[in-house]
Amino acid sequence: MEVADERYGGSLDDRVASLYYSWIHHLRHPYKEGVEPFSKTLKLMWGRGSLESVVDDSKGYLRLCYLSGTKLRSLLREVRRYSDLCDDYGMVMARSLMDPFAQMVENLVEGRGEHMLRGGFMTETKSIKFWQENRSSTGIQHYYFFKMMVSYYYNSYELAGTLARKVTKLYVEGADNLTPYRYFFRSLAAWTAYGLTKRSSYLKLAKKMMTGIENFVKAGMVNCNHSLLFLHAERSAAFCKKGKNKQKVQLAFDEAIASATTGGYIYDQALANERAGQYFLKLQDKELAHVYLERARQCYRDWGADGKALQMFRMYRSLM
Repeated sequence: MEVADERYGGSLDDRVASLYYSWIHHLRHPYKEGVEPFSKTLKLMWGRGSLESVVDDSKGYLRLCYLSGTKLRSLLREVRRYSDLCDDYGMVMARSLMDPFAQMVENLVEGRGEHMLRGGFMTETKSIKFWQENRSSTGIQHYYFFKMMVSYYYNSYELAGTLARKVTKLYVEGADNLTPYRYFFRSLAAWTAYGLTKRSSYLKLAKKMMTGIENFVKAGMVNCNHSLLFLHAERSAAFCKKGKNKQKVQLAFDEAIASATTGGYIYDQALANERAGQYFLKLQDKELAHVYLERARQCYRDWGADGKALQMFRMYRSLM
């Protein structure tokens, strides 16, 4: 930002600040601390008529809102406003790059509790063909990543594991604010898939992506501390045989949940509670399963993931 001031006399301050909050700020600060200044910066850019920059940088802003734990219904309104803006100005590629993220949010909010994927995720051949024709590897990677996330949220763990192997580009748009979460979610999906299938390919991917998160934590990235604890818990559950070290696994999940709760990462607080509940349900410990699954459902409701909360109620009705 200082270099921009000196070189351009302050004329590019807004764009530089926007890129800072999209790419750099999250490396040392909690996600939620960047939302308000990022929003103010985009409004200044809009006031100056920087339409293309606003459209481009708004993708980073909306993802930052997600990562900061913004209520999903509010986020969905903002995502739809963004999509309408792209339509109004004929920005087809910008709209298509946002669609996978928008569809993931829509699935969480409006999934009707269905154990399936709604929207464009159902037409993979058509979606991939569109991006191939437009030579957009970024679009393909967005599609696989967000479909992986919503598959995991709706408990299609083997599908999520398969998609995790297809997400080959971790730095899709430079070191954007979603980069650490790509490492985390690929590792999480791979650990869970390994626990189900014991396939070595999932184990290798899980370890590789987890190493990336460990490096982020060592570098002082505060947004990754709870992520690493969650991966430790999922790894412990994957290696636990017939309930051995049950207390160790529970402690690992409790540490991950506590860290996510303290940091305000409600989406991972919900996921960690759900995974802990499923672990205890598998061990036939219905009392503990009920505690964690009910906490998870409440977190999803508080976050605004009504579709997911409804799915949980239908799946675990007897426990709740």
